[in-house]
Amino acid sequence: MLSKVQSNRMTSPWPRVSRSGRWIGVAAIIAAQALFVSCKDDSGGSNDDSSPVDVIIDESGDGLGQTLAFPLRMIVDPMTGNIIVSGYSSDNVFKITPLGEITEIIDVTGDPGELNRDCERASDLAVDVDGNVFVACQFSNNIFKITPLGVITEIIQGPEDETPCSICNVNGIAVDAEGNLFLAATASDAVFKVTPLGVITEIIGADGDGAGKLLAKPRSVAVAANGNVYVAGEETDNVFEITSGGVVNEILAATGDGLNTLDAPHEVVVGPDGNVYVAGRGSNNVFQVTSGGVITEITGRMSDAAALVIDSPTHLAIGARKILYVTAREDDVYQIGPGEPVKRIIDGDGLRGSISVASDLAVDANDNLYLPGGGSDNAVQFLAP
Repeated sequence: MLSKVQSNRMTSPWPRVSRSGRWIGVAAIIAAQALFVSCKDDSGGSNDDSSPVDVIIDESGDGLGQTLAFPLRMIVDPMTGNIIVSGYSSDNVFKITPLGEITEIIDVTGDPGELNRDCERASDLAVDVDGNVFVACQFSNNIFKITPLGVITEIIQGPEDETPCSICNVNGIAVDAEGNLFLAATASDAVFKVTPLGVITEIIGADGDGAGKLLAKPRSVAVAANGNVYVAGEETDNVFEITSGGVVNEILAATGDGLNTLDAPHEVVVGPDGNVYVAGRGSNNVFQVTSGGVITEITGRMSDAAALVIDSPTHLAIGARKILYVTAREDDVYQIGPGEPVKRIIDGDGLRGSISVASDLAVDANDNLYLPGGGSDNAVQFLAP
């Protein structure tokens, strides 16, 4: 299962992956010929700058038989610069080093030990400060931990036979600085905490704050530097904060900021300053909630007329420059800088032929962007503008 392909060591400003000296497929050949995509400014015009795009993995996976199908999630390990990408339909996860070496770190067999626990449909990823990778497997309802040495452990076991599932359909995971793992179990209407010692605690359930503000269908969870956890309820159109002391507060409701509503929040992230950002997929907007509780719609249909409308925002990422990046329908990518208008930096129409169905968004320490193409069975990197 575990395999590695060595890449050519090139002086290119971004990694290129090789297969015994050959580029990985037609898409990578296009990238090697310096494919550029058009960037758009906030007025809809084309900028002078262009962002080079490079295919860092395609459907051939590691090139040795471990293929990639419908990549769903991508993360960057900030300590090593490794890129981790999950294959939802291929039931596996790959690691891509800064030198372009590709390794399949887990496949459908999951834990290869005598328990032989399967990993079916890798739905989300997280990495801790020690480089351990955590994988949520949606269909098998279990969670795996993979150490930097490749040791695989099932830390949350899926149900046996007809046993009822208690932690079901995990779509979002996050890990804090102490190594605690947080799981957004969509079908369970709950978020669970798993300590490094394996102690499992439900930190919020369907009753939400216990005072009438409910939680249903959580899909995304994030954790701040101070240990506070944030979860978005996609069906209840709200976001909760669970403090490190266990206090539950609803910080954003369907009423949004009072003028602009929130509908179907798909993802929540926390910035380095503690501000929380929420993508309202159904309401076509993005909200910011400051650590002081101030709610602002930073882009949407009813915000500043000069701003672009982001159609069905789904995924968010914050770079080292405190810039928020947003993916939307038609594979567009937007940039929202502090005090700046919304700017479309990647026009999805320009991606055709290199990526389709951008299913996630990740950013590294240099503000380079990474997009997995669920419809094109590959993943690409865009250099920071």
